[in-house]
Amino acid sequence: MSAWTPRPRKWEWRAVLTEDEAAEVAAADKAKAEWQHRQTLCTKIQNRAIQRAKYAVGTKIPIPTSGGLADGGKR
Repeated sequence: MSAWTPRPRKWEWRAVLTEDEAAEVAAADKAKAEWQHRQTLCTKIQNRAIQRAKYAVGTKIPIPTSGGLADGGKR
C-alpha cells in the first residue's frame, strides 16, 4: 500500500478524554475507517472500468478533435 507511516505522537491526548469525548472520537475513527474502505472500493471499480474501456477500443484511446480547447472550447 503506502510507504507512509504515522510518527509517534508527542502528546497522548486520547488518554485524558472524558467518556463522552472518547465515545465521539471512537465514532469518528470508525466513520473514517469506513470512508477509507469505501474510497478504496470506488477506486478499484473505477480502475476496472477504465481497463475495460481501454480493452473495448483496442487499447487505443481516441483523441477528441472537437469540443476541446484547441477550437476555442466551442461546442
